[in-house]
Amino acid sequence: MVECRVCCPTKKGSHPMGRAHRRFWASACLVLLAGACRQNEPAGPAPEPEPPRKTVMAEAKPSPSPIPAPFQDTDLVSLADIDPSIRIEMQFATAEHPFGRRFYRNHVAYLRYGTARKLAAVQEDLRQKGLGLKIWDAYRPFVVQEALFHAAGGNPLWVSDPHRSSGKKTHVRGVAVDCTIIDASGNELEMPTPYLDFENGAERMKHTWRDLPQNVLANRRLLMETMMAHGMELYTGEWWHYQDTDWAKYPVISLDEFPEVHRRLLVEELLSRKPTLSVPSGKMDSP
Repeated sequence: MVECRVCCPTKKGSHPMGRAHRRFWASACLVLLAGACRQNEPAGPAPEPEPPRKTVMAEAKPSPSPIPAPFQDTDLVSLADIDPSIRIEMQFATAEHPFGRRFYRNHVAYLRYGTARKLAAVQEDLRQKGLGLKIWDAYRPFVVQEALFHAAGGNPLWVSDPHRSSGKKTHVRGVAVDCTIIDASGNELEMPTPYLDFENGAERMKHTWRDLPQNVLANRRLLMETMMAHGMELYTGEWWHYQDTDWAKYPVISLDEFPEVHRRLLVEELLSRKPTLSVPSGKMDSP
């Protein structure tokens, strides 16, 4: 048999390449053994699987309800609560007027909320000119209107008859004010007459009277234009009287309504009086 001298060792010694050949295969075996050992070694505890994530659905929240208005237009409110910057000097809270007696306990002007908001807009308009509103009368309970009419001797030129079926009766609805304009120092601007000057200014207090100084005409016109720009209308017989253009949607107020307001406002004598209400149906130009 012919022996391969390349692959097989000779009988007398090693193949010339024998030692290198053996070193090669020994190294290869070591590499293979090391790999096998690594495959058989435990790899340590397997990490715990993450728990499945819960899909949190956003709870459906109801749409927020509209914020209710603090008042309804028909509510009777203190004007000072709506705009405390308006000067209020209720003339009938004193006896310093032609009728000579007190009708109100204090200087609080009450109005329907819808009307009070209009006056707040008037005040803001005047404020930008360095001026402001001054209120002499506002809501006038029916018993006060009745007492004033009797104190005036039943003269309808001074005070309207509350029992007359015609007429707007805007004071007793809580939608009218008697007012003027004051400057930044609180001084009243000059107007045609003093407030309630029926005896000396019966003609001059009317809007139709024009025989007046230019500054007085300008002041009266400023009050008229500012009030009318914000939903108030004039009464032609008195330069100081303005009423809500929406007066018809507000009924005459009885003493049974808003009892807390009446307890705060009226003197005891009037609070205990029970007038006979006559709800107006006509639309004569009378306050």
